[in-house]
Amino acid sequence: MKDSTKKAAQELLADPLSSVTRSAKKSMFVFASLCCLISFTGVVPEEATILGFKFPGLTPSLIRWVLLLLLVHSYISFFIHLVADRLRHRILTDRYNLAVAYEVDEACLSPPDNEREYHESEFRNMTGYREKTVSPTVTKATSFARDALEFWFPLLFGFSSMVYFFCKLP
Repeated sequence: MKDSTKKAAQELLADPLSSVTRSAKKSMFVFASLCCLISFTGVVPEEATILGFKFPGLTPSLIRWVLLLLLVHSYISFFIHLVADRLRHRILTDRYNLAVAYEVDEACLSPPDNEREYHESEFRNMTGYREKTVSPTVTKATSFARDALEFWFPLLFGFSSMVYFFCKLP
């Protein structure tokens, strides 16, 4: 595997989300989980305490609307950052596919180098060295699994909890 292909594979297998997107994802999961918990159990706090300030006059309806607004805000924030990260990830995928295509094309066009091949195989026999490579199949499967976990599941979870919570509002 050539250095350009190795570099492209490493970039593709790196973390697809930026720290900003991870932070927005965490906020969205917190608010979505709170909304689901309140919707499923029907329990709503009667008063809120934030930074030592008590808000005893909050109605359950107001608390639910505030939670819904926070969920919508965090979902939109996560979605916007996710789109940017997803576009960056697609560019990295294209770079990897291009590097693999160039490597295959070059291997097909260049004549075999018998002297280098002999020395390389002799070196491998003497040392037992085997180059560690990541196959395109493994790289693509890992990328697909990461897409599902990092991109699609949070979007579906946030959206479904938002819809469910909104339907349960009084």
